[in-house]
Amino acid sequence: MEIQGRIESIVYHNEKNGYSVLSVEAEDDLITCVGYGYQFEKNLDYTFQGDWIFHPKYHEQFSFQEAKVRKPTSSESIVRYLSSGCLPCIGPKTAQAIVDLFGKDSLRVMREEPGALRQIPGLGKKKIAKISQALKEQEGMDTMLDWCLDRGLSVQEAMKLYRVYGANTQTTLEKKPYWILQDLKGFSFKSIDKLALQLGFAKDDPMRIEAYFVEILKEALFQGNCYVYYSQLKSQFSKDLGLDQEKAPDPLQMAMNPGLYLEKDQELGREGDYRVYLSYVYRCEKNIAQNLLARLGQKNFQVKTAGEAILQDHKKDWVNRLSPEQVQAVEKSLDSSVMVLTGGPGTGKTTTLKALIELYESMDLKVCLAAPTGRAAKKMSEATARPASTIHRLLDLPPHEDWVDFQDTENEIDADVLILDEVSMVDIFLMVQILMALDERTKLILVGDHNQLPSVGPGNVLGDIIASGRIPTVELTKIFRQAEQSNIVQNAHNILKDRPLVMNQKNGDFFFIQAQGEAIAQTIVDLISKRLPDYYDLDPMEDIQVLSPMHKGPVGVTILNQRLQEALNPPQEDKKEITYKNMIFRTGDRVMHIKNNYQLKWSIQSEVYAKEGEGVFNGDLGRILSVDPETKSLKVVYDEMKHVDYQEYDLDELTLAYASTIHKAQGSEYPITIMTCSWAPAILQSKNILYTAITRGKRGVILVGSLDSLQEMLKNKDQLERRTGLVRRLETEVVL
Repeated sequence: MEIQGRIESIVYHNEKNGYSVLSVEAEDDLITCVGYGYQFEKNLDYTFQGDWIFHPKYHEQFSFQEAKVRKPTSSESIVRYLSSGCLPCIGPKTAQAIVDLFGKDSLRVMREEPGALRQIPGLGKKKIAKISQALKEQEGMDTMLDWCLDRGLSVQEAMKLYRVYGANTQTTLEKKPYWILQDLKGFSFKSIDKLALQLGFAKDDPMRIEAYFVEILKEALFQGNCYVYYSQLKSQFSKDLGLDQEKAPDPLQMAMNPGLYLEKDQELGREGDYRVYLSYVYRCEKNIAQNLLARLGQKNFQVKTAGEAILQDHKKDWVNRLSPEQVQAVEKSLDSSVMVLTGGPGTGKTTTLKALIELYESMDLKVCLAAPTGRAAKKMSEATARPASTIHRLLDLPPHEDWVDFQDTENEIDADVLILDEVSMVDIFLMVQILMALDERTKLILVGDHNQLPSVGPGNVLGDIIASGRIPTVELTKIFRQAEQSNIVQNAHNILKDRPLVMNQKNGDFFFIQAQGEAIAQTIVDLISKRLPDYYDLDPMEDIQVLSPMHKGPVGVTILNQRLQEALNPPQEDKKEITYKNMIFRTGDRVMHIKNNYQLKWSIQSEVYAKEGEGVFNGDLGRILSVDPETKSLKVVYDEMKHVDYQEYDLDELTLAYASTIHKAQGSEYPITIMTCSWAPAILQSKNILYTAITRGKRGVILVGSLDSLQEMLKNKDQLERRTGLVRRLETEVVL
């Protein structure tokens, strides 16, 4: 359908993606138009193409897929157009003066004879040049948008392209469409390939083949892999591109591409094959290996001698606090500039960590603490009674920076000793940034449990470092007496040692409840809303976390969040709500912030204390205090005191948090953890997944599902194996 009208007001416009809510006067009636557009101006006439929709809260709206300014034809509409602010240096008086002089011919004169504007008082040569430039840009944008829409691109995609390429958008698409995949996020190879073929590019065009290989390697990164075998690439090539395998470039040809790096594989059975890396991923691996090995040679004998002397005094205080292997860990940290401390739950990593801090602080050394996520940093700070930072904040990295080619950084970490916790969550891109920012004399202590899930990003940094055997490592194995009494701790170690789980013991803290299919979700709802709060005397909104390996499916995070929201925070007249991307946010909801955002402002207001600051972090849990449906904004409180305002364009960083994926829960602890056990893809049904999930619970862990699925998890050891080269580089690089 098509409607025409004048924009009376711009209710909302998101600069990031162009989403807009407009109040439009059409046929003597005000209607709400919603959709995406690159630029809107009040008081201008537009043509909208789209369909009517009915919103349960905002009633009838016109959802448009395309919006175009209607070129003004009457003197009155030309004055309105010129005075709307869409052109620089022209206000209402100047607009009227132009129309008084040139009439309905005003726009043609401005485009074709701009010098004639010198007759208008107040318009000199510089102002006329600005007006002419703005007119050209407007025409270029309109032409570009029409061209993109005619070729199947959306308004949002066209806007992204125009922001980067400007007037060269069409030329770029016609000559080098595959370059877009390197320059812009949010475009898939399939969509750009479809456009390129439509524009006449041949199936065997070298640009197409090169872009395809780069895309496959990028997809591998999202699966945690650092490289792909050449034989695998070649076999996929024919199927995905519709070309004979002979058209695939051989390894020598691929090696000539500066964006790729090939190395011969040395593994048994893989002789003659090649590992194909994106060049910057290869450099990350090599840089990490070289930097860590170089630290082995950094012997600060002055610190070691002073530390050994002070350590003797500390040992007297630690007699009843630390086990021999914990003391050994502290002693070993003095030997070189890098060390790994690892161990499962109940083995005393936190106690050892505090002893390390005590030792180095007593030597007047500056100790810096950091972790990958906000919740992990907070947990570290609470455990050590010292400030801890996220790694991104420590490095001053952009809050939303995705995986990028690393560069030498000017940021330096000001510390004599850097202790990183939860290192299993650190990928190769973050690790290389840490090492580049760290002075070679700074002591680096890596702490983590290598049996947990590897990082979401590519690589298996902690596991590979330990597996190489080159970096000094202390693994704590003794389970302390208090921890021995916990079925949670026992079962974590039972999983690693392939021993049966201890479940459903009287006065125990580890339980299994059998259920099948959709009954799993209902059982979890009953547990949280009725049974557990009474048994444990806890708050179901604050103290219980449901974990699932999956987002989708009948027991995935999405469905569980909906079911738990209905049970724990149902709609009420006094509870306002908004819908954002099929998710309802309601006053009182439990929510999680899912990206590090160092610019998001917060405030603390109380009768005795007031403070303002910036920074909300990935994994922070909060509650929605209030919702404004008119502006689609809401207020969240974190830690029962930090208030944060979210506008609609911030809501991508927020999600319901009654249930969470196990990956997202890594680095966190909860009083009670409930985990689903049901069918899942093999990669999400592994020992690592189960181990990571149950070690999130402090007072109790409850598994709900089928015993068959639990057994599958316990047997599945190899699904999460990643293709990384860091172990081999650490084993073969020479220490300088």
